Amino acid sequence: MKSPLMYQTTDYDCGPTAVLNALRFLYDRNEIPPEFLSKAYSCMLDRCNGEGVTCRGGTTNAAIRYYVDWLKIYAREVHYNILVRYIDGEDVSFKENSLIRKCLTMGGAAVVRCFAEEDHFITLTGLQMGTSENPYDPLEYVRVFDPWYMEQDLWQNSRIQRVFDRPKSCNLLVPVENMESEYLDWYSLANHEEKCAALFVRTGKGYVIHPETDLSVKSIFPDAGQ
Repeated sequence: MKSPLMYQTTDYDCGPTAVLNALRFLYDRNEIPPEFLSKAYSCMLDRCNGEGVTCRGGTTNAAIRYYVDWLKIYAREVHYNILVRYIDGEDVSFKENSLIRKCLTMGGAAVVRCFAEEDHFITLTGLQMGTSENPYDPLEYVRVFDPWYMEQDLWQNSRIQRVFDRPKSCNLLVPVENMESEYLDWYSLANHEEKCAALFVRTGKGYVIHPETDLSVKSIFPDAGQ
């Protein structure tokens, strides 16, 4: 059984929460080793705030990358059924054939750094087409789980939709154009100076079975099967 995705415990732990939510989305509770949680909380929350207080600046890109590298080694050594990759810069995009699009289309999850009044990490769990016939409504949405619990909308954008009936996958539908916005709009990636993402895809029966020979997988995870 999969567990519902979770919200932050503090103002600062969006990084480890978003990463663990990606794993919760992909795996049943009994399939997630406790080492994944221990490592997430021990290596993230590594940034100091402006006054030099540890942990209170959140999580750096370097910590996300370190966790991804650690997870690769863990998966290789114990044959855990996962593919992971860290990307940054221009690779973090929703353009056609982008790595994030490919990952989500394959049933995977992505953790991205975005703008939400300040630096923030969220989990992406899929894409879906808009259903409105209004030409001004978004054509495509990203399924998002934002770990920051809010009782009312904080944004001035009616096109971002709250979701209440998918606790194991998403709590928001965010228009793709928001993600690609060149302005500091809610959940924008495009104009972020520290763009980064971690991609997660489950392998095994019913998922990506032969990652070392599947060319679509190799285009995202070039070291798959090694």
